[in-house]
Amino acid sequence: RVALGDMYEMVRDAELALHDRIREAFVEKFGEEHWWREGIPATVRAECAALYEHDPEPAPDAFSYTTLIHLREILDKRWDVLAPALPKALQSDRKKLLSDLVTLNRIRNAVMHPVRRAAFTDREFLFVRDFLRGLRGDGEAAR
Repeated sequence: RVALGDMYEMVRDAELALHDRIREAFVEKFGEEHWWREGIPATVRAECAALYEHDPEPAPDAFSYTTLIHLREILDKRWDVLAPALPKALQSDRKKLLSDLVTLNRIRNAVMHPVRRAAFTDREFLFVRDFLRGLRGDGEAAR
């Protein structure tokens, strides 16, 4: 139970940190009024807007409905704007970061859907810990 709680917290922290970095980079580049339309690809905006509209108790904004896979798409399509907002270790290998987000999403889904009864390996715990450290810029991740 404690290990699963730790995994949840690390995945949560990574997802929130990535959301914050993306939003901050776009606000800095395009301004508070235009960051959503100018920064976020139209397909992601449309999916998030639909989720927002159908939620009986909506989040503060449509960006709150982005998934890790949406964030991966945003990073891929807007790398020119977002790469400079990332720690150096993540800027250096776009392909690896995009691949790591797919892995993180798989782990996230297993954490959030406990009926699948996924068991996590030490390697997965280390992956999430190192990803979070890299995102925070806590030095080079030890993989």
